[in-house]
Amino acid sequence: MKMTMMHKPIAGLIALLLTASPVLAAGDGGGLPQLDFTTWPTQLFWLVVTFVIGYLLMWRVVVPKISVVLDERRERISSDIESAKQTDAEAKAMKADYEAELEDARNKAAEAARQAVAAAKAESDKTEADLAAKLAKKVKTAETKLASAREEALASINDAAQSATIDIVAQITGMKLSAADAKKSVSVAAKHLAKEA
Repeated sequence: MKMTMMHKPIAGLIALLLTASPVLAAGDGGGLPQLDFTTWPTQLFWLVVTFVIGYLLMWRVVVPKISVVLDERRERISSDIESAKQTDAEAKAMKADYEAELEDARNKAAEAARQAVAAAKAESDKTEADLAAKLAKKVKTAETKLASAREEALASINDAAQSATIDIVAQITGMKLSAADAKKSVSVAAKHLAKEA
């Protein structure tokens, strides 16, 4: 197996320690104790004991607390998501209610406008009918007066025509025409004029 470049410095360090440890151990005792091979078994023992204690502490104390925190956080996130969904559903329901009320208000306003237009039209029709009735009454009265005046005018015209006929016949012929004949002649002339008109 080839050594990589990273393994070369580590192998060199191990070789240096192995070659230097007998020298240090054989020295005057002023060397580093961790490099003394005679103390390695105790160091390894305490390393294992420390590791096991650390592992047990992590397993029994730290990890459960982290699990509790993670569970609480997961529950809080789930609760927040559920609350957000509920709030969203409430907001959608409120929006639907608002839109329904707005549509209802629009319909009521349109109905009120239709009723107001219908009431105004009915009032206008009633006023127009009243005015038409008053006007018809005035027209009838005026027509009655006009007919009466016409009859009076015709009667006076007929009387004037009869007397004029009597006078004209007397002047032209020298004959005296009776009122009945004059009336007859005037009525024949009036009918002839009415046909030509």
